[in-house]
Amino acid sequence: MNDKEFLQWIHQRLQYKYGENPNVDFMIRLESIIAAKCKELDKSNCYVVLEDDRGWGTTVEAVYADKVEADKHAAPSNHLYVEEYVLHSHFDMGDI
Repeated sequence: MNDKEFLQWIHQRLQYKYGENPNVDFMIRLESIIAAKCKELDKSNCYVVLEDDRGWGTTVEAVYADKVEADKHAAPSNHLYVEEYVLHSHFDMGDI
């Protein structure tokens, strides 16, 4: 597991196991750090696995730098799909 995958795991664990709201400041900051990891990997685009809006709003399930990995994540469910994005930080990250 590389650093980016580990950060994604932490984000998902906080959201799904501990019920943290993904819209609070520290979760948004964590998403920004993950996005920065995509840039470190010299990728301008990231592949976001999303869950269908089934009355609750669309949910970000995971973020990958590799489309093949994102497709693998989404494949087992008919409620998940992959979109390609260029991610921008919500914060001026400065030196982390």
